[in-house]
Amino acid sequence: MCAETRFYRPMCAELTNIAERELAMFVGAVTKLFGAEEARRSAVEWLEQLEVLEVLPGLARDDWRAITIAASERLADRMTTLIRNSSVKMVTIPKSNCSDLTPASGVIDSMFLALTK
Repeated sequence: MCAETRFYRPMCAELTNIAERELAMFVGAVTKLFGAEEARRSAVEWLEQLEVLEVLPGLARDDWRAITIAASERLADRMTTLIRNSSVKMVTIPKSNCSDLTPASGVIDSMFLALTK
């Protein structure tokens, strides 16, 4: 798509770079919070969200963040279903206890972790 003319090649490279960074941050956060298996599923879902777009996002990070938000919604739905269908309890972990997570990891206020009985 981007390789049609020489003019588009630098832009395509920049878009690829932005996409790779956004996906890497998302996968890193999911890995840290939910493990490698969920990170793999979430990476596939992130790529699926990118594929359904009719127009590639622009150079602004917010354009790409929308893909991450959509993939995060799918992850949240999966985790909610998992919790509802099992005998786990949910507890709220205050943001102050998450100091090792950076804002770039996608963790904003508080997080929910599933703990066994």
